[in-house]
Amino acid sequence: MKTELRVRGMSCGHCVARVGSALDEIPAVKRYDISLEEGKVLIETDGSPDIEEIRNKVSESGNYEIEPLP
Repeated sequence: MKTELRVRGMSCGHCVARVGSALDEIPAVKRYDISLEEGKVLIETDGSPDIEEIRNKVSESGNYEIEPLP
């Protein structure tokens, strides 16, 4: 399943790397594409994503906020 999320707080390539590292720690996340310019991440998961788990992992990696996009 593909899900697009807004990521607030990313300002540079280092931020993108930190968000990516956080997503790598979530077993259900199979692929992701992070856009610094758009402040978004498109994730692909096995089944429905656990938005709270994603939110917590990404938040722990830095001062980033995640919210689902419609």
